[in-house]
Amino acid sequence: MRKGSTILVVAGLLMTVIPVFSADTKVEGRIYADWMLNSTRGADNYNTFELGRSYLTAKSKLSDNTSANITVDLRRVDPAYAGYMIVLKNAYGSWKPKFSKDYLAVVFGLQPTKYLEAMNNYCWGRRYLAQAIGDARGFLSTADPGLTFDIDLAEKGNYGYAGLSIWNGTKFTDVVDKNNQKDFNPYIVLKPAPNSPEFGQSLIVGQIYLGTRNVTITGNRNADEFKHMLFSLGGKLAYKSLFDFGIDLNWDTQGQAWGDTADLRQSALSFFGALYFKEMTNDSTSLFRTLDIFGRVDVSDPNTDVNDNGETLVIIGFECVPSKGIAGSLNYRVTSYQDEGTASAKYLYLNMEYRF
Repeated sequence: MRKGSTILVVAGLLMTVIPVFSADTKVEGRIYADWMLNSTRGADNYNTFELGRSYLTAKSKLSDNTSANITVDLRRVDPAYAGYMIVLKNAYGSWKPKFSKDYLAVVFGLQPTKYLEAMNNYCWGRRYLAQAIGDARGFLSTADPGLTFDIDLAEKGNYGYAGLSIWNGTKFTDVVDKNNQKDFNPYIVLKPAPNSPEFGQSLIVGQIYLGTRNVTITGNRNADEFKHMLFSLGGKLAYKSLFDFGIDLNWDTQGQAWGDTADLRQSALSFFGALYFKEMTNDSTSLFRTLDIFGRVDVSDPNTDVNDNGETLVIIGFECVPSKGIAGSLNYRVTSYQDEGTASAKYLYLNMEYRF
């Protein structure tokens, strides 16, 4: 009953907000639909159709300097719940003070974390079929309640943007803040050659995340014993519309004071690239122009102090983008493990994305 009431409340909120600001409001949506075939040994070719995720976003301009954004996420959160649930992912306001001449934006509320936003949407760019590795491994949430000071690098962010976020240190699926510590997250998304016809889409992305694990700290313990430190470096080298190559490197440290054990140190490294066929034909009506072939390799170590606990994920596939708002991919994935006693996991995926 509680879950059904939550859905009705969120739906009612959207229906209330959208008409009020209809003249200045845009509504956007994304649907991720998947089919998966499990060809791992012993899986007996189990296959299923799934709804990966669905998002509905309302963006409203409240004044010349102020805007608001609400995004709801349709997803499966509780494995014990047989259906899909609606979760509030973003709900924030953005203010651009007049004295900043549009260079500074102050963002307050439940909002995206900038590094993962850049990696998922601009560098890796295929969120509909797989998350960026830091997102997939849970190093950082894609959204958290907080305050961000975002500064454009050059007019209209021609050279990118940089700033500082202050977070609760929670995540949008569990916003309860269990201690009085706040996390600090400086970041940069740099466009090194925005006016270059060859490399104009290239990016350099980085972040430092310094804070405290979201745990209740009692007794004689202190926040330093539950530290959370994350260093990330990523980017994409793009040459015209012919090919691109990207990296996403993450090193994470989490204090483990309750067990009086050593800090948990983990790493997640991702390498990806794509070759686009658009530049290889002069026929503007050819389906060949809509295709690309891509690959990705993820190397993860959930505890650098433990031997043979790492894993490697390889994804290779074709992608078709026939028109704006539609993308599809047929791809094959293999996860192999350092532990020689664990069999590799193998999957064939068909992923679709619809945007409106």
